[in-house]
Amino acid sequence: MSRKSTALRGAGALALIAAVAVAGYAFATRDSGESRAVPTFTVSEAQFLREIPADGVLQAVDTTPIAAPQDVRMPLKIAWLMEDGSRVKSGDVVVRFDPSEMEELLHNSRQSTLQAASRINKERQLSRSSREKRDRDAAMAESQMKAAKEFESVDDEVFSRHEIIESKIDVELAGARMAHAKRVKKIERSVSAGKLEVLEVQQRQALMQVKRAEGGLAQIQLATPHAGLLLLRRDWRGKVLAVGDTVWPGQNLAEIPADAAMEAEVFVLEADGGRLEEKMKATIAVESVPDRTFTGIIKRVDKLAKPRNPKVPVQYFAVIISIDETDRELMKIGQRVRATIVEGESEALVIPRQAVFTERGEQFVYRKTATGFERVVVKLGPSTPGRVVVDEGLATGDEIALRDPEIEHSGAEGEAVDASR
Repeated sequence: MSRKSTALRGAGALALIAAVAVAGYAFATRDSGESRAVPTFTVSEAQFLREIPADGVLQAVDTTPIAAPQDVRMPLKIAWLMEDGSRVKSGDVVVRFDPSEMEELLHNSRQSTLQAASRINKERQLSRSSREKRDRDAAMAESQMKAAKEFESVDDEVFSRHEIIESKIDVELAGARMAHAKRVKKIERSVSAGKLEVLEVQQRQALMQVKRAEGGLAQIQLATPHAGLLLLRRDWRGKVLAVGDTVWPGQNLAEIPADAAMEAEVFVLEADGGRLEEKMKATIAVESVPDRTFTGIIKRVDKLAKPRNPKVPVQYFAVIISIDETDRELMKIGQRVRATIVEGESEALVIPRQAVFTERGEQFVYRKTATGFERVVVKLGPSTPGRVVVDEGLATGDEIALRDPEIEHSGAEGEAVDASR
């Protein structure tokens, strides 16, 4: 073999190696470029439907409350209570109260009434006796004054100056005694009238207590006004009343709901509840049968947000939803429900939530340009778990990144995102 052919073979091998190297570099570069590719989303106007989730329970539209007697004016202790959820007939006794305190009150009040009557009689007798005594004193002073005037020594030719002065003093003293007796009689009469007034007030109070205790004993048990399902009232912990609990006059103890129509009381987070209004549409599903839904509208929204549990600081707005149709076979009072409230539907610039980034309290997206991606600060509007409305910062046709382009990611370009979700 000649030296020339050997050289040609070596050059060919070098060319082949170079070609393989170039192809490998190109393949590696292409793969690297694909790994650095950022999935994007094209901004456009779309129908935005804002839905607010809520949960709560079913309740009757019309209920008959059963409350503790209003006119007893004293705390009552429950001695017996019908079981929650019992079926009752008209006139069934559902609550009995402990009568011991009212019986003691009645006994003490009657004793106080008798004592007040006795003190009034005694005061009247003392007043009469005092008036008679003052009348006698005034009559005696008047007779003494008349006698003193009749035998007054006024003739200075017959009586000495000393006798004339003494006689004059006797007349003035008798007059002063008479005036004093009359003044004391008037004062004592006023004092006695005041004492009698106080005693009569005490007597009236005791009589009122007697009537209150008698009225309480007459209402020592509560009966149902009509037949139905008895539901005991629950406190914020969901606990019902029990034997031994103390209740107050007028406090609602139970209720008998009407099965004819039902509504839902649901609770919405404070952040979402501020925009709720009456007559907004809603859909409701009973938790035990989630596949069946019912329609309704908001009947009432509480003006003030409150915590559902005092130990948890999260605030909720209570919302009453009127249900269009009541299925008596499916719906039971007290069942848990989940509701979806439709706040509204409109045309808006809607983007996926994953395209929005936050840094130091500022919200922004990455908009694609001819040379790469740039940060654009945006002002956001209403949102759902997957989408958010852009009020300012973007326009129709803008292409934005669905992940941070400044962070290296491996893998092929992501799939297109459906912004309708």
